[in-house]
Amino acid sequence: MNIGDVIASNRRKRKIGQKEMAEALAITSTYLSQIENNVKKPSGKLLKAIATFLDVPVSLLIFELLEEKSFATEEDKIAFLKVKQVVDLMMNKLLDESSNQTTNSGAKSIHLKESV
Repeated sequence: MNIGDVIASNRRKRKIGQKEMAEALAITSTYLSQIENNVKKPSGKLLKAIATFLDVPVSLLIFELLEEKSFATEEDKIAFLKVKQVVDLMMNKLLDESSNQTTNSGAKSIHLKESV
């Protein structure tokens, strides 16, 4: 999994369109598409803005990049899978709360100057 996959997945889970998210981030929808398709990588500043827009910590986006095969020992793999299970439950709860509180009119706008 790549950072673009993680961003796209989180955006889709929240039922946010690319155009809406790109406008809120002050980037083009083409640039967001390139990020989500792993053609371009977001800067640290843009990644933070994306996390803020999606209402998740940057560390959670990074955590989602990890996969079981990322760990060398069986003990580490087991620990990761346990933590991942908890994180997945937390994300589902956050998404449920977020969808109950947010409507399209409540969308966030993040002002960011990002070169494409």
